[in-house]
Amino acid sequence: MGLGFLLSDLGRLLFHDQVYVIVQAVFFLPISIVIFFVEWTRGTRRSPDLKLASDAKEAHSQRVEKVAADVRRQSNDGLLFTSRPDRERISSRIVAPRKQKIDTGSLKHIVEVDVEKGLVVVEPRLRMVELSHFLLRRGYTVACVPELDDLTVGGLLMGCGIESTSWKYGMFNEICHAYEMVTCTGEVQKITEASDKELFHTLPWSHGTHGILVAATLRIIPAKPFVRLHLTHCTDRTTLCESLQSAVKGDHMFVEGLAFNPTFAVVMKGQFVDAPEPTEQILSLGKWHDPWFFKQVQDIKQGSVCMRTTEYLHRHSKSIFWELSYLQPWGNTMLFRYLLGWINPLNIALIKSYQPEWTMRYYCNVNVIQDYLIPITELKPMLDLGDEALGVYPIWLCPYLNKHHDVVGIHHPHSNEDVMYIDVGYYGLPSVPSFDMRAALRRIEEWLVPRKGFVMLYALHTLTEKELRRMFHLEAYDRVRSRMGSGSIFPTIDEKVKVG
Repeated sequence: MGLGFLLSDLGRLLFHDQVYVIVQAVFFLPISIVIFFVEWTRGTRRSPDLKLASDAKEAHSQRVEKVAADVRRQSNDGLLFTSRPDRERISSRIVAPRKQKIDTGSLKHIVEVDVEKGLVVVEPRLRMVELSHFLLRRGYTVACVPELDDLTVGGLLMGCGIESTSWKYGMFNEICHAYEMVTCTGEVQKITEASDKELFHTLPWSHGTHGILVAATLRIIPAKPFVRLHLTHCTDRTTLCESLQSAVKGDHMFVEGLAFNPTFAVVMKGQFVDAPEPTEQILSLGKWHDPWFFKQVQDIKQGSVCMRTTEYLHRHSKSIFWELSYLQPWGNTMLFRYLLGWINPLNIALIKSYQPEWTMRYYCNVNVIQDYLIPITELKPMLDLGDEALGVYPIWLCPYLNKHHDVVGIHHPHSNEDVMYIDVGYYGLPSVPSFDMRAALRRIEEWLVPRKGFVMLYALHTLTEKELRRMFHLEAYDRVRSRMGSGSIFPTIDEKVKVG
């Protein structure tokens, strides 16, 4: 089986789009080495070692006041955006230039931890790898830890975030107890469900168009040192769909699926454990020469394996899911892993920084990065359509509970009760002949709407403002914008996610 997958990878890379491989692979190795040493000199390459400062609350208040003053100062200068560079966004879109920017670069700290209440207060530019390492050293984790190291708290709350615990807890915003934001008037406001229910439920997916997030209070749960995964092999699409629907029941913690082709997929269920059994197989990602997670999953026999919790929670970072297999086609070979495996994982922001815009635009036109959110009952037809329109493998399959609330938020379950949805993630080169990116995306978006599906707006899309309003529910969002006056200085969602 392993040899078959290797030959498949080589065929994809050598014959699918030679220009893409030349641009991204031949020149990417020296860039990768440069990125490694840049990170090493900055100190960001080492394991995060955040500490909770004794004056954390006071320092946070000072940072927030600077942001609030900046908003007041620029309130008459046009639409405001944060100063976060586009290269730091986990997005395949190239956005239009933005003039007026609010500096939020210093908002990357942990403000408070309350173990008794099960809460942690953090700032929006804090990365998930920093937060999870900080909490795991204390025996805790946030209830939802999206896997990529460089995802930030603010991006996951104002956009969206999904992880393998989401079948149990919902999207990342569902673990948020309170938000702190700077409004269009420069006022600092704390928002809970009790204080402002409409604003609380329309902040997720708003992309920062109500105001500027400056802190969030997140739910934390106890964690154990290891995660035990049970792997189920599926050799046809019907079995895959049935296995995933069965997996979202029970008392385990994690559920995730990887489809490697139409006739082979792996469904994984996981649970925290104190230690592996003496004879249990260990799946390791911590050494520089360890194979990528998805490659190990391809080759592991059906059954159980154990992973260290730290490695499991960030299992897709080392290979950026499988995007690194295009940037470094040789990256998972034994020779490369032992000689140069230490350069990975790469910082996504720096990857973008070292590429000229023309290569990024080319990348957007030939490389699919899409997450489609659908009721889990629609998975089989979605996969069939994905084969016809995209032909991208592997496919990430992550169930999540789309929760119903009294206030209908921007993303909602189209129901008066919770509904099990699934994220179908396509990341890679399409294999459809004469592939046309816009036509393919358009076809899928039109298929999604009548089936109560959604597009993640971080990605390339073809939605007009009218179509965006048809896919998402913006009535409560509009009411909040109107009464707060946010439209006077903050853009709409459509303006924020529009492709440049």
